[in-house]
Formats: sequence, C-alpha cells, structure tokens
Amino acid sequence: MNDWQRLYQLQQIELQLEAAKKKLRNLPVITEFTQLKNETADAKEALAWTKTKLTEQKKRAKRLEMDLLQTEADLQEARKKLYGDRGQSVKELEQLERRVELLHKEQVEKEEMLILAMEGNEELDKALHKAQARYQELRAQLLALQKEGNAEINSLKEEIKNLQQQWQKLRAQIDNNLFHEYQQLRKRFHGRPLARVENDICTGCRVQVYTFLKQKLKEANARVYCENCGRLLIAAL
Repeated sequence: MNDWQRLYQLQQIELQLEAAKKKLRNLPVITEFTQLKNETADAKEALAWTKTKLTEQKKRAKRLEMDLLQTEADLQEARKKLYGDRGQSVKELEQLERRVELLHKEQVEKEEMLILAMEGNEELDKALHKAQARYQELRAQLLALQKEGNAEINSLKEEIKNLQQQWQKLRAQIDNNLFHEYQQLRKRFHGRPLARVENDICTGCRVQVYTFLKQKLKEANARVYCENCGRLLIAAL
C-alpha cells in the first residue's frame, strides 16, 4: 500500500467521521427529546398552577363557610330578639324584622356562594388529578426517551472515537508534505479529492478511465488524474 492509497483510506475515514458527527447533531431523538422536555415543563407548570388555584379556592370556601356560620348565628340571635316578647316598641320590632330580613337574604346569598365555591373545589380537584396524570405520563416518556437517546448517542460517540483512532494511526504513516497537498485538494473537491478505479470506472464521477491511465496507475507512486473530474485516481486494491 502506497501513500496515496493510505490517503484514500484516510479520506474514507474522514467521510465516515463527518457522517457520524452529522448524524449525532441531527439525531431525531434529540429533537423529539427537546419537544417532549418542553411539553413536560408546560405540564409541570400547569400542575403547579392548578395546585395553587385549588389551595386558594379551598381557603376561600373555608372563609365563606365561617362567614356563613357567623351570619346564621346573627340571624338566630335576631330572631330570638324578635320573637322573645321582651316588650320592644313598635319601632324596635320593625328594626328587628328588617334586620332578620336582611340577615336571611345575606344567608341565602352566602349559601349560594359557598355552593359555587365547593363546586369550584370539585372541578379544580378533578383538574388537579388530570394535570398530575398528564405530568407523570410525560415525565415517564421523557425518562424513557432519555435512556433510549443516551444509548444511541453513546453508540455514535463510540463510533466516532474508533474512527478518530483509525485516522490517527493512518495519519502517522503519511508524509507531512503529501498530507498537506491532500488537504489542499480536499477543499477543492469538497472532501473527496481521491477516487478509486473500479471496473475501469472513476468512482468520483462514474466516467470510464482510459486504458493508458490504467496502465500508468500500475507505476509506483504515480499520480494519475481523472480526465473528467480531475480527482487523483487510486488503483483498486
């Protein structure tokens, strides 16, 4: 194997490295994980909001209940005075009747408010259970996807590591000047400056190679360029 053949192998390793790194950057699992992570974060936020609202609603219902009990006590006391025959004047009786009427109306309003508050508690409690279930479901999916993604990512990283080691081993066997020339050609041909001749075809452009060029390839360290694409031709091993 001559230096150009080693360079061809180096080129193929570099192409595999680029493909593996691109695959790592564009793994579908990464995009899916990011999207699922955002959904999980939204579900967690919704769960926290529902918990807060339920706590506030329970406190409000408790205040309404205590307020209603106080109104009922006041109403009971007013009725005792009204019907207690304590020798009140007509004016005092009228005032007591008015107070009983107002307290009864207030009692009815507060009972309605308390019922609505308790119904709100029930709705929020249902929403809380739903939000908890949604968050737990998404979190389980996220953890499973993370595990799956880590396995795929680690596999690709291991592949990249092995390819880099192969590259280093080959690079150590290639002359520095020749490697520099290869790098210049690499820029021109977008990472594929070398092409093998297989079945009399240039693998770079898929055009047939003339007989005299194939003969020249048999010479040691000969530099033979494809007349169609300009790539440096390498004899098939």
